[in-house]
Amino acid sequence: MQNEKFENDFNVSFTEKIIINIKENFGSDIFLWLDLCICSLTKSGHCCIFTNEKIDINKSLKCMTKIASSYANSGADGIAPSSMTPGIVKNVRNMLDKNSKEDIPIMSYSSKFASNFYGPFREAADSAPQFGDRKQYQLDVRSKESAIASSISYAKEGADLLMVKPGLTSIDLISDIHAKTKKPVGAYHVSGEYAGIEILSQKKLINFDAAMSEVWDAFKRAGAQFIISYAARDASRIYFNG
Repeated sequence: MQNEKFENDFNVSFTEKIIINIKENFGSDIFLWLDLCICSLTKSGHCCIFTNEKIDINKSLKCMTKIASSYANSGADGIAPSSMTPGIVKNVRNMLDKNSKEDIPIMSYSSKFASNFYGPFREAADSAPQFGDRKQYQLDVRSKESAIASSISYAKEGADLLMVKPGLTSIDLISDIHAKTKKPVGAYHVSGEYAGIEILSQKKLINFDAAMSEVWDAFKRAGAQFIISYAARDASRIYFNG
């Protein structure tokens, strides 16, 4: 099981150098968001630290807040906690405000389901859980009520933007969350959803550009105010022939 050794041994200098390099190369041409989670860093593959076989919320929050601080100090324009740990947004918001970085926004993965559609990402990031699953801290895909309540909770903690994930299987939540929180709500078109279109395209069973555009248009129709997609680099070509 994962314990506090991870927190003590974690070195953020490599990530800090990458952030600084990106900002030096692209400057104001980009708005650099940094995803905040530890699933690809823990030996367990979980998004939290375990102590005596139980999730240690305090240690998890302390570790992730430390990482968020390094992101902010290195030039990140926004912090995006993908962890569903209770209090993560509040802790990061307090840290940013105390360090005179109150202008850095927080985009919360506020309604994140324990989904089957994250497989390609977990394979690429080597972050699949080594035991159990993430249902103990991610949302039940059947529960609309808890999904909306989760977004409301993170909005109260101080999130500036909210998100549903996976996008397609959460599309019915977007307008309700926006109505109840008055916050911008976006959709994350996750790796498994993207891969489905890519594989169909490779087999010549679908037109990649047309299918991707259809998905994005559906997100917009549902009220999404921003979209995160693995096909982001294709957007200018699809919409503007770029």
